[in-house]
This record gives sequence, C-alpha cells and structure tokens, in this order.
Amino acid sequence: MYSSNIFPDLRKLNYEDYMHIVKRGPYRGTEAYPLGSRRYSYRHFIVTDEGVVQVWYGHLRSCDTFRKHKVGSSYLAFRHLLNVYPDNTFEIVNAGNNGENMLISCITNSWVHRECKRGGTVISDRYRNTSITHPVFKGLRLSLNDLSLHSDSQYKLRYKKIIPSAKKATMAEYANQLQIGEAMLSAMERDGMDSLYRELNDKVHDRFIQEHNKRSTANFAETRAQALYEARQANYNLDVLMYTAMAGGFSGRMYSPDANRYKQSVINATKQGIYIYLKSRPEIFTYVYREPNDFPTSATWGMDVVIDNKPVIRY
Repeated sequence: MYSSNIFPDLRKLNYEDYMHIVKRGPYRGTEAYPLGSRRYSYRHFIVTDEGVVQVWYGHLRSCDTFRKHKVGSSYLAFRHLLNVYPDNTFEIVNAGNNGENMLISCITNSWVHRECKRGGTVISDRYRNTSITHPVFKGLRLSLNDLSLHSDSQYKLRYKKIIPSAKKATMAEYANQLQIGEAMLSAMERDGMDSLYRELNDKVHDRFIQEHNKRSTANFAETRAQALYEARQANYNLDVLMYTAMAGGFSGRMYSPDANRYKQSVINATKQGIYIYLKSRPEIFTYVYREPNDFPTSATWGMDVVIDNKPVIRY
C-alpha cells in the first residue's frame, strides 16, 4: 500500500498503542508524543484531559504554541487530523490533501482517497474491499477494528435525480446567450479579452477569493453559479462566458498563443459551468436517499451526506 511506503516507520495504531507510546515520554518542552520514529516530530499526538488522543500533522513547535495560546496561522487548525477515543474508535477532524490522506490511511489501516464520481474523499478497507466505503466528512467516527459506524455518525446518502423537463427548460434559458456570447468572443483580440477580464475581476474577485479560502468546493461552485445567473439576468451575454473564464483560471495572462484553442476552452468550461448552476437549483431535482451500505458508484448531479436530514461538511 502506497501509504506504507511513504511512512515505513508507521503502522495501524489502536488506542492502547498510543498509551504505550505515552509511557516513553513526550518531546522535551511540549505535551506532544511521537507518531512513529521520534525524529519525525512533524507528525505527533497529544492526549487531552478526557483521555482523547489528538493526531496532528504539522510543525511541532508551531502546533504546540497554537494549541496552548491560540496564536499563529489559522492554517494550523487544519493540522489536527484525528481524534482517537478509549473505545478504539477514531473521528476524522480534517482531511482531503494527499499527505493527510496517506497518514490517516497508514495509522487506521484503511484507504483514504479522493473519488470525484463519489463527490469527494472516501475511506474504505485497506485491501480495497469497496463494500466497506464511507464518505469522509467532518466528525465521521468509525471503529478502528472494522471501520463500522459509531452511533454518532449514522448518516444517510442523499443524491440528486434531475427532472428531465426542468433540465431542458433551464438549458434553453442560456441557449441564446451562449450563441451570442460565442460570436462576440470569436471576434475579440487579446487586448479586448484582457480588458474585460480585468473589469469583471474588479466586480467579483473578492467573492471568489472568500469562498475559495473557506476550503469548500461546494461554496465556490455556488458563487460561480450565482455569477453566471446574475450575468444571464442582466443579459450580459459575453459576461456569461468570462465569469467562467475567471473561475476556471483562463485569465488573460494565461491566454494561449493559439487563440481558437483558448476561446474554445472558455466556451466548453461555460457549458460545464451551466451544469454547475443547474446543481444549485433544488426545484429541478428530486432526492433519493440511500443507507451507508448502499454507496452508489457515481452521482452525476451531486451527492450530500446528511445526519438527521441536515447536510454535513464533506472533504
């Protein structure tokens, strides 16, 4: 398994294993204990007064200062990855990046990875027995023995099923603007595209950046969808295309010498952007609910994880 190759000094750790490590003593001047070889202090854990093990993956001294005094970069809060409880269950606090996923995989004897067709990060049996697969969300709590769900994490899968007639009507709303926008875009030179990009950037840059910084793909997609909707409502035909260019990274500074290829990329991305907008229209969908052991292999229009009928934050 690839995570074992990256962390050859680590293996699956049960709660009792952490307690054995505690007996050897913490790093000098801290309350943190080594996770694996003592020389690799970047990965470490602490034990709370309640006996909960907190696994951290970040610079030891910076994380220690952050934990004690709540000072330092807010980024450090995302370095807290897992809680391990005395009943030998673990709770995922933060995940999603490749390094984080590999570390969690190694110490829980699982396979944490991203699956776009399943809407984000998932965790499954280390030996890729896909019958044991859960979406990774904030607060997911599983048994270290067999990845079974804890009573606090009894979720349901809610995925969208589009109403064909509603989809057709919504796409028709954009058809005319796409046609006009494509014609206008095809006639533009680089300077004109750069100028328009800068103008739109001044209008919506802050909105995009705020959502991006929340580390939430869903929120960013909603912001992009809202920008498309506003442009359509105002009959700004070219803006419909250029908002997508902004969200997709097709800035004027990245303009390809092959103008036709660049413009076609923007057009293709806009069509995809309209599908993103469709996902934000709840009235054109019906919802299908599934139990945790009935994880669909894909969900074209998106999938939510809900507990008590309330969506949770996925990674």
